[in-house]
Amino acid sequence: MNQYQYQSDQGNVQATAREEVLSVGQWLLTTFVIVIPLIGLIMMFVWGFGAGNKSRANFCKAILLWYVIIIVASIMFGTLLLGALASLSGAF
Repeated sequence: MNQYQYQSDQGNVQATAREEVLSVGQWLLTTFVIVIPLIGLIMMFVWGFGAGNKSRANFCKAILLWYVIIIVASIMFGTLLLGALASLSGAF
């Protein structure tokens, strides 16, 4: 009885874990919306942290993480460049 119940529960988990596969058109719409300047950023947060498709959510979270990495690297590079220019010009 216990073994049958376990198999039944495992089958239910597998059935509920299946996710809708996004079509090519849905991915095209997703990438189109993402490239719109302010709306894309807002939609990445909505899709990334909302209750939607897990593939789209993971994609949006990855893009947002890249944004954070790029912003931090840009700040570090800008600071380094400013410091190098300041030491060359003797302004500071």
